[in-house]
Amino acid sequence: MEVATDRSVDTVNSPVEAAESPVDKAESPVDMPANAGAGYPPAARDPGEAPLSRRARGYLVAALLVVLVAAVVASVFLAVEVTRASAEERLRGEALRTARQLVLNFTTVDYRAFDRSRSGVLALSSGDFREQYSRAMKDLENLVKQNETVSRGKILDAGIVSFDGDSAQVLVAADADVTNVAAKTPALRTYRLQLDLARDSRGWRVVELQFVG
Repeated sequence: MEVATDRSVDTVNSPVEAAESPVDKAESPVDMPANAGAGYPPAARDPGEAPLSRRARGYLVAALLVVLVAAVVASVFLAVEVTRASAEERLRGEALRTARQLVLNFTTVDYRAFDRSRSGVLALSSGDFREQYSRAMKDLENLVKQNETVSRGKILDAGIVSFDGDSAQVLVAADADVTNVAAKTPALRTYRLQLDLARDSRGWRVVELQFVG
C-alpha cells in the first residue's frame, strides 16, 4: 500500500512540472523567436561612430566657409575695380573738358573785353604756360586793342593722347573767325594744339601749350 501512495504523488506532481516547462523556455534567450524584438527601441549606436560624424560635419562647414569667404573677396575685388575704373573715367573726362575750355578761352578774344579772355586762360593754367602767358599778356593786350581784334573760337575735336591719373596730354582742334581793323570780313583760322595738363588740389590745369599744326 505504501508503494501505491508513492505513485499517486508522482502522478500529481508531473503536470506541475510540465506546466512550468514553457515558462523556462520563454525565459531562455537562446530559444527567443527571430521577431521577438519588434516594437522595441533600436540598439544604441556604437560610441566610436560619433566622432567621425562630427568630423565630417566640420569639414563640410569649413568648406562652405571657404566658398563664402572666396565669394565675398571676389565681390569686394570687383567693387574696387569698378570704383577705380569709374574714378579714372571721371578724371579723364575732367582733363578733357579743361583742355577744351582753355583752348576756347585762348582763341576767343575781344578787344573791348580783353580781361574776360585773360581771366579765362589764367584760371585754367599753371606752371610754365601760366608764366609765359602772364609775361606776354601786356603786349598781347596792346596788340589786340590796337588792331580791334575779335576772335570767336570753336572747338572741333579733342582727344586724350596719354593719361596716368595726375597728368594728361590732350590734342585739340579748333577754328576761329577773326576780324580786325584791316579785315572786317571774318577770316577762318584753324588751330591744332597740344596741351599738357597736371592735376592739383584745384583740379586739372594746363601747364604747357604748343601749336602743332
